[in-house]
Amino acid sequence: MEFIQTKISEVILLKPDVIEDHRGFFMESYHIEKFTIGGIKCKFVQDNHAKSVQNTLRGLHFQVNFPQAKLLRCLKGKVFDVAVDIRKDSSTYGKWVGDILSDENKHQLFIPAGFAHGYYVMSETAEIAELEQEKIEVTKPVPGSLQDFDILHMNNIFDPNRKPYRSPRKRQDTKPEPQIDAFTVIGLMAYTASKSSETASKSSEVDRQIAVLSGSSSEYSGVFKLNDQIDNLKLISLSDKAVSFAEGEATFSVDIGTGLRRVDGGAWKESSERVRTASRSGSSRSQYSSRGTARSDDNKDSTKDSEDKGGESDGSEDSAAELLRKMIERRRQEVGE
Repeated sequence: MEFIQTKISEVILLKPDVIEDHRGFFMESYHIEKFTIGGIKCKFVQDNHAKSVQNTLRGLHFQVNFPQAKLLRCLKGKVFDVAVDIRKDSSTYGKWVGDILSDENKHQLFIPAGFAHGYYVMSETAEIAELEQEKIEVTKPVPGSLQDFDILHMNNIFDPNRKPYRSPRKRQDTKPEPQIDAFTVIGLMAYTASKSSETASKSSEVDRQIAVLSGSSSEYSGVFKLNDQIDNLKLISLSDKAVSFAEGEATFSVDIGTGLRRVDGGAWKESSERVRTASRSGSSRSQYSSRGTARSDDNKDSTKDSEDKGGESDGSEDSAAELLRKMIERRRQEVGE
Protein backbone atom coordinates (compact mmCIF):
# COMPACT_ATOMS: atom_id res chain seq x y z
CA MET A 1 0.00 0.00 0.00
CA GLU A 2 1.33 3.44 -0.97
CA PHE A 3 0.86 6.47 1.34
CA ILE A 4 1.18 9.77 -0.51
CA GLN A 5 1.29 13.12 1.30
CA THR A 6 -0.75 15.82 -0.42
CA LYS A 7 0.09 19.53 -0.48
CA ILE A 8 -1.32 19.56 3.07
CA SER A 9 0.98 16.93 4.56
CA GLU A 10 -1.48 15.59 7.14
CA VAL A 11 -4.00 14.71 4.42
CA ILE A 12 -2.83 11.41 2.94
CA LEU A 13 -3.87 9.73 -0.31
CA LEU A 14 -3.71 5.94 -0.12
CA LYS A 15 -3.15 3.71 -3.17
CA PRO A 16 -3.70 0.06 -2.19
CA ASP A 17 -2.05 -2.91 -3.77
CA VAL A 18 -4.75 -4.61 -5.83
CA ILE A 19 -4.41 -8.24 -6.91
CA GLU A 20 -6.59 -8.95 -9.95
CA ASP A 21 -7.28 -11.97 -12.13
CA HIS A 22 -10.12 -13.36 -14.19
CA ARG A 23 -12.13 -14.03 -11.06
CA GLY A 24 -11.97 -10.43 -9.77
CA PHE A 25 -9.63 -8.70 -7.33
CA PHE A 26 -8.39 -8.62 -3.75
CA MET A 27 -6.98 -5.73 -1.71
CA GLU A 28 -6.30 -4.63 1.85
CA SER A 29 -8.31 -1.54 2.70
CA TYR A 30 -6.97 -1.28 6.26
CA HIS A 31 -3.96 -2.66 8.14
CA ILE A 32 -3.16 -1.10 11.49
CA GLU A 33 0.62 -1.69 11.33
CA LYS A 34 0.95 -0.43 7.76
CA PHE A 35 -1.22 2.59 8.56
CA THR A 36 0.96 3.44 11.58
CA ILE A 37 4.10 3.30 9.44
CA GLY A 38 2.38 5.40 6.79
CA GLY A 39 1.63 8.16 9.34
CA ILE A 40 -1.99 7.28 10.22
CA LYS A 41 -1.96 6.43 13.93
CA CYS A 42 -5.55 7.09 14.92
CA LYS A 43 -7.98 4.44 16.16
CA PHE A 44 -11.06 3.95 14.01
CA VAL A 45 -14.22 3.02 15.91
CA GLN A 46 -17.07 3.58 13.44
CA ASP A 47 -17.77 2.51 9.86
CA ASN A 48 -20.33 4.45 7.76
CA HIS A 49 -21.82 3.66 4.34
CA ALA A 50 -23.60 6.29 2.20
CA LYS A 51 -25.18 6.25 -1.26
CA SER A 52 -25.89 9.35 -3.38
CA VAL A 53 -27.18 10.03 -6.88
CA GLN A 54 -25.40 12.00 -9.60
CA ASN A 55 -24.75 15.73 -9.00
CA THR A 56 -25.33 15.36 -5.26
CA LEU A 57 -23.11 17.70 -3.26
CA ARG A 58 -22.42 16.55 0.26
CA GLY A 59 -21.41 19.94 1.57
CA LEU A 60 -18.47 20.65 3.83
CA HIS A 61 -19.15 19.33 7.32
CA PHE A 62 -17.13 18.96 10.51
CA GLN A 63 -17.38 18.42 14.28
CA VAL A 64 -16.94 21.40 16.60
CA ASN A 65 -16.11 20.12 20.09
CA PHE A 66 -15.12 16.54 19.22
CA PRO A 67 -13.33 16.58 15.84
CA GLN A 68 -12.77 13.19 14.20
CA ALA A 69 -10.35 11.89 11.59
CA LYS A 70 -11.84 10.04 8.62
CA LEU A 71 -10.75 7.48 6.05
CA LEU A 72 -12.84 7.50 2.87
CA ARG A 73 -13.10 5.31 -0.20
CA CYS A 74 -15.61 4.94 -3.02
CA LEU A 75 -17.09 1.47 -3.28
CA LYS A 76 -19.15 2.21 -6.39
CA GLY A 77 -19.10 5.10 -8.88
CA LYS A 78 -16.95 8.23 -8.74
CA VAL A 79 -16.76 11.28 -6.45
CA PHE A 80 -14.57 14.33 -6.09
CA ASP A 81 -13.59 14.39 -2.42
CA VAL A 82 -12.39 17.55 -0.64
CA ALA A 83 -10.76 18.38 2.70
CA VAL A 84 -10.40 21.96 4.04
CA ASP A 85 -8.10 22.85 6.95
CA ILE A 86 -10.19 24.84 9.46
CA ARG A 87 -7.67 24.84 12.32
CA LYS A 88 -6.98 28.52 12.99
CA ASP A 89 -3.57 27.83 14.52
CA SER A 90 -2.49 25.80 11.46
CA SER A 91 -0.03 27.08 8.85
CA THR A 92 -2.38 25.71 6.17
CA TYR A 93 -5.52 27.25 7.63
CA GLY A 94 -8.11 27.84 4.89
CA LYS A 95 -6.22 25.66 2.37
CA TRP A 96 -7.80 22.64 0.74
CA VAL A 97 -6.97 19.48 -1.18
CA GLY A 98 -9.15 17.25 -3.29
CA ASP A 99 -8.90 14.05 -5.30
CA ILE A 100 -11.10 11.70 -7.29
CA LEU A 101 -12.10 8.51 -5.51
CA SER A 102 -13.72 5.77 -7.59
CA ASP A 103 -14.39 2.06 -7.74
CA GLU A 104 -11.84 1.91 -10.56
CA ASN A 105 -8.81 3.57 -8.93
CA LYS A 106 -9.75 2.28 -5.42
CA HIS A 107 -7.95 5.21 -3.81
CA GLN A 108 -8.61 6.22 -0.22
CA LEU A 109 -8.30 9.63 1.39
CA PHE A 110 -7.30 10.14 5.01
CA ILE A 111 -8.61 13.39 6.49
CA PRO A 112 -7.28 14.28 9.96
CA ALA A 113 -9.30 15.82 12.80
CA GLY A 114 -9.87 19.57 12.46
CA PHE A 115 -10.71 19.44 8.74
CA ALA A 116 -14.02 20.05 6.99
CA HIS A 117 -15.00 17.35 4.52
CA GLY A 118 -17.36 17.15 1.53
CA TYR A 119 -17.71 15.46 -1.83
CA TYR A 120 -19.47 15.79 -5.16
CA VAL A 121 -20.96 12.77 -7.01
CA MET A 122 -19.73 12.58 -10.62
CA SER A 123 -21.21 9.20 -11.62
CA GLU A 124 -24.83 8.10 -11.97
CA THR A 125 -24.71 6.87 -8.37
CA ALA A 126 -21.93 6.56 -5.82
CA GLU A 127 -21.45 4.63 -2.60
CA ILE A 128 -18.97 5.86 -0.01
CA ALA A 129 -17.45 3.95 2.92
CA GLU A 130 -16.15 6.09 5.79
CA LEU A 131 -14.15 4.98 8.82
CA GLU A 132 -14.26 7.43 11.72
CA GLN A 133 -11.82 7.96 14.56
CA GLU A 134 -12.92 7.83 18.19
CA LYS A 135 -14.08 11.20 19.47
CA ILE A 136 -11.39 13.29 21.16
CA GLU A 137 -12.34 16.40 23.10
CA VAL A 138 -10.18 19.43 22.32
CA THR A 139 -9.58 22.54 24.44
CA LYS A 140 -9.71 24.81 21.39
CA PRO A 141 -12.66 23.70 19.24
CA VAL A 142 -12.58 24.31 15.52
CA PRO A 143 -14.62 27.33 14.40
CA GLY A 144 -18.38 26.97 14.17
CA SER A 145 -18.64 28.91 10.89
CA LEU A 146 -16.93 28.80 7.51
CA GLN A 147 -17.89 32.34 6.50
CA ASP A 148 -14.36 33.74 7.00
CA PHE A 149 -12.69 31.25 4.64
CA ASP A 150 -11.57 33.01 1.48
CA ILE A 151 -11.40 29.68 -0.33
CA LEU A 152 -15.13 29.15 0.08
CA HIS A 153 -16.05 32.64 -1.10
CA MET A 154 -13.59 33.26 -3.90
CA ASN A 155 -13.60 29.83 -5.55
CA ASN A 156 -15.88 26.88 -6.00
CA ILE A 157 -13.70 23.98 -4.98
CA PHE A 158 -16.10 21.36 -6.34
CA ASP A 159 -16.32 22.89 -9.84
CA PRO A 160 -13.37 25.15 -10.88
CA ASN A 161 -15.24 26.25 -14.03
CA ARG A 162 -17.94 28.07 -12.09
CA LYS A 163 -17.77 31.81 -11.43
CA PRO A 164 -16.34 33.03 -8.09
CA TYR A 165 -18.76 33.18 -5.19
CA ARG A 166 -20.46 36.50 -4.55
CA SER A 167 -22.46 37.30 -1.48
CA PRO A 168 -26.16 37.51 -2.33
CA ARG A 169 -27.61 40.99 -2.34
CA LYS A 170 -30.03 41.81 0.40
CA ARG A 171 -33.47 41.94 -1.08
CA GLN A 172 -35.31 45.09 -0.21
CA ASP A 173 -38.94 44.68 0.65
CA THR A 174 -40.93 46.84 -1.72
CA LYS A 175 -43.71 48.73 -0.05
CA PRO A 176 -47.00 48.81 -1.91
CA GLU A 177 -47.87 52.14 -3.41
CA PRO A 178 -50.45 54.03 -1.34
CA GLN A 179 -54.01 54.21 -2.64
CA ILE A 180 -55.07 57.81 -2.92
CA ASP A 181 -58.59 59.18 -3.13
CA ALA A 182 -58.92 62.86 -4.01
CA PHE A 183 -61.22 65.37 -5.60
CA THR A 184 -61.28 69.08 -6.35
CA VAL A 185 -64.28 71.41 -6.29
CA ILE A 186 -64.03 72.97 -9.76
CA GLY A 187 -67.25 74.96 -9.70
CA LEU A 188 -70.56 75.88 -8.10
CA MET A 189 -73.72 76.79 -9.92
CA ALA A 190 -77.11 78.10 -8.85
CA TYR A 191 -80.19 77.89 -11.06
CA THR A 192 -83.92 78.34 -10.82
CA ALA A 193 -86.05 75.28 -11.52
CA SER A 194 -89.78 74.84 -11.75
CA LYS A 195 -91.41 72.47 -9.31
CA SER A 196 -94.76 70.82 -9.96
CA SER A 197 -97.19 69.86 -7.24
CA GLU A 198 -100.23 67.59 -7.49
CA THR A 199 -102.22 69.95 -5.26
CA ALA A 200 -101.06 73.12 -6.95
CA SER A 201 -102.62 74.36 -10.17
CA LYS A 202 -99.54 76.35 -11.07
CA SER A 203 -95.91 75.49 -10.99
CA SER A 204 -93.76 77.29 -8.48
CA GLU A 205 -90.10 78.19 -8.94
CA VAL A 206 -87.33 77.08 -6.55
CA ASP A 207 -83.62 77.87 -6.38
CA ARG A 208 -81.13 75.02 -6.78
CA GLN A 209 -77.37 74.78 -6.22
CA ILE A 210 -74.98 72.12 -7.40
CA ALA A 211 -71.26 71.44 -6.94
CA VAL A 212 -69.08 70.17 -9.76
CA LEU A 213 -66.24 67.86 -8.65
CA SER A 214 -63.23 66.44 -10.48
CA GLY A 215 -61.91 63.33 -8.74
CA SER A 216 -59.39 60.51 -8.81
CA SER A 217 -62.13 58.03 -9.72
CA SER A 218 -65.60 58.22 -11.24
CA GLU A 219 -67.11 58.07 -7.75
CA TYR A 220 -65.70 61.49 -6.96
CA SER A 221 -66.38 63.11 -10.33
CA GLY A 222 -69.59 64.75 -11.50
CA VAL A 223 -72.31 67.10 -10.23
CA PHE A 224 -73.67 66.80 -6.70
CA LYS A 225 -76.53 68.46 -4.85
CA LEU A 226 -77.26 69.04 -1.18
CA ASN A 227 -77.32 65.86 0.99
CA ASP A 228 -75.70 63.73 -1.72
CA GLN A 229 -73.43 60.99 -0.32
CA ILE A 230 -69.93 60.80 -1.80
CA ASP A 231 -68.38 57.61 -0.42
CA ASN A 232 -68.34 58.30 3.35
CA LEU A 233 -68.75 62.06 2.86
CA LYS A 234 -72.06 63.89 2.90
CA LEU A 235 -72.52 67.22 1.12
CA ILE A 236 -74.17 69.31 3.85
CA SER A 237 -74.07 72.87 2.51
CA LEU A 238 -73.27 75.01 -0.52
CA SER A 239 -72.52 78.70 -0.57
CA ASP A 240 -71.31 81.11 -3.23
CA LYS A 241 -67.64 80.24 -2.77
CA ALA A 242 -67.41 76.97 -0.84
CA VAL A 243 -68.87 73.55 -0.22
CA SER A 244 -69.09 71.79 3.15
CA PHE A 245 -68.83 68.07 3.71
CA ALA A 246 -69.37 65.93 6.82
CA GLU A 247 -67.56 62.73 7.74
CA GLY A 248 -69.09 61.49 10.96
CA GLU A 249 -68.73 64.37 13.39
CA ALA A 250 -65.98 66.06 11.37
CA THR A 251 -66.82 68.75 8.82
CA PHE A 252 -64.77 70.22 5.99
CA SER A 253 -65.32 73.51 4.20
CA VAL A 254 -63.76 73.42 0.74
CA ASP A 255 -63.26 76.50 -1.44
CA ILE A 256 -63.50 76.44 -5.20
CA GLY A 257 -60.20 75.28 -6.67
CA THR A 258 -59.33 73.19 -3.62
CA GLY A 259 -60.51 69.80 -2.44
CA LEU A 260 -60.03 66.83 -0.15
CA ARG A 261 -57.54 63.98 -0.20
CA ARG A 262 -56.97 60.74 1.74
CA VAL A 263 -54.38 57.95 1.68
CA ASP A 264 -55.21 54.24 2.04
CA GLY A 265 -58.73 54.92 3.25
CA GLY A 266 -57.59 57.19 6.09
CA ALA A 267 -59.03 60.52 7.17
CA TRP A 268 -59.88 63.14 4.58
CA LYS A 269 -57.66 66.21 4.60
CA GLU A 270 -57.85 69.48 2.74
CA SER A 271 -55.67 69.66 -0.35
CA SER A 272 -54.81 72.42 -2.80
CA GLU A 273 -53.62 69.93 -5.42
CA ARG A 274 -55.80 70.01 -8.53
CA VAL A 275 -57.26 66.62 -9.48
CA ARG A 276 -58.15 65.84 -13.06
CA THR A 277 -61.27 63.87 -13.84
CA ALA A 278 -60.61 60.12 -13.97
CA SER A 279 -61.38 58.26 -17.18
CA ARG A 280 -63.51 55.14 -17.38
CA SER A 281 -60.71 53.16 -18.99
CA GLY A 282 -59.07 52.08 -15.77
CA SER A 283 -58.54 54.95 -13.32
CA SER A 284 -61.54 54.03 -11.20
CA ARG A 285 -60.39 51.99 -8.26
CA SER A 286 -61.63 48.41 -8.21
CA GLN A 287 -62.61 48.48 -4.56
CA TYR A 288 -65.36 50.96 -5.34
CA SER A 289 -66.66 49.18 -8.43
CA SER A 290 -68.38 46.52 -6.34
CA ARG A 291 -70.36 48.92 -4.18
CA GLY A 292 -73.10 49.29 -6.77
CA THR A 293 -74.42 52.53 -5.31
CA ALA A 294 -76.69 54.81 -7.29
CA ARG A 295 -74.22 57.63 -6.76
CA SER A 296 -71.44 55.66 -8.48
CA ASP A 297 -73.70 54.79 -11.42
CA ASP A 298 -74.74 58.41 -11.80
CA ASN A 299 -71.15 59.57 -11.84
CA LYS A 300 -70.18 56.98 -14.46
CA ASP A 301 -72.92 58.37 -16.68
CA SER A 302 -71.59 61.86 -16.13
CA THR A 303 -68.06 60.74 -16.97
CA LYS A 304 -69.37 59.08 -20.14
CA ASP A 305 -70.97 62.37 -21.16
CA SER A 306 -67.58 64.00 -20.61
CA GLU A 307 -65.88 61.48 -22.89
CA ASP A 308 -68.57 61.72 -25.57
CA LYS A 309 -68.32 65.48 -25.61
CA GLY A 310 -64.51 65.40 -25.36
CA GLY A 311 -64.36 63.35 -28.56
CA GLU A 312 -66.23 66.06 -30.43
CA SER A 313 -64.56 69.17 -29.01
CA ASP A 314 -61.14 70.65 -29.49
CA GLY A 315 -60.50 71.31 -25.77
CA SER A 316 -61.61 74.98 -25.88
CA GLU A 317 -63.38 76.90 -23.07
CA ASP A 318 -66.66 76.71 -25.01
CA SER A 319 -66.60 72.90 -24.90
CA ALA A 320 -66.01 72.97 -21.13
CA ALA A 321 -68.98 75.29 -20.64
CA GLU A 322 -71.14 73.07 -22.85
CA LEU A 323 -70.09 70.03 -20.79
CA LEU A 324 -71.08 71.76 -17.57
CA ARG A 325 -74.44 72.75 -19.09
CA LYS A 326 -75.09 69.18 -20.14
CA MET A 327 -74.21 67.88 -16.68
CA ILE A 328 -76.66 70.32 -15.09
CA GLU A 329 -79.40 69.28 -17.49
CA ARG A 330 -78.83 65.62 -16.62
CA ARG A 331 -79.04 66.44 -12.93
CA ARG A 332 -82.37 68.17 -13.47
CA GLN A 333 -83.71 65.10 -15.21
CA GLU A 334 -82.51 62.83 -12.42
CA VAL A 335 -84.30 64.75 -9.70
CA GLY A 336 -87.42 65.14 -11.83
CA GLU A 337 -87.32 68.88 -12.20
